[in-house]
Amino acid sequence: MRKINLKKRFGIALLLLLLLFSCAGPGANHPTGINGINTQLPDTCWLLQDKAYRLRQSARLEYLDKKEIFEGFMELDLKQSRAHLIIFTTLGVTLLNIEIENHSFSFADTTGSKSPGRQEKRFATAVATAVQRIFFSLKGHPGHNLTQRPQVNPRFSGTPPELVKLSPRQPGPDWVVTYHDYEKYPCGRLPQRIVLQSYKPAFKLTIWLNQAKKSTQSKPE
Repeated sequence: MRKINLKKRFGIALLLLLLLFSCAGPGANHPTGINGINTQLPDTCWLLQDKAYRLRQSARLEYLDKKEIFEGFMELDLKQSRAHLIIFTTLGVTLLNIEIENHSFSFADTTGSKSPGRQEKRFATAVATAVQRIFFSLKGHPGHNLTQRPQVNPRFSGTPPELVKLSPRQPGPDWVVTYHDYEKYPCGRLPQRIVLQSYKPAFKLTIWLNQAKKSTQSKPE
């Protein structure tokens, strides 16, 4: 995989940061709430199971009038609420290599290069926050009873029930995640498309699942 030089890397990160930390206001379709909430989280929800996955994904980031396309590999450990994520451009240029936990993240030290700068840290913070919201919001809190989870508001649909929407439990939530097009994999049923709509800061992240299997290694290749 080719490496981009430090100056160009910072330039790409800065461009993305104009999105993630811009002063753009909330979209017109700001959610007003979620109805039909189950009173008990189903044990079959994939995000509540103690599983580890190897995921290959594509992503589109939309902000202001711009769109950016990325590829990525992620080692997702739901038992420990940990993820190792590598993001690169469609040309194979590595943009980010980070390890994420439920409330923190760190740069994976695999290149021996100098410490990341302020702009790269801000970009990594935004990416880590997106991963935490999409994958760890349910698993990160003890207990299955929703009365013990005041922070999040999930909605399930179908039989067996599958998670279709998640947002913080507050009036006019700052973000909402929707999970679409569940398909069967050897490691279970997983959503083919996940959409994170953020309002503070204003951006939209769409993730497509290209491959998923049970994890057998601690880090993605």
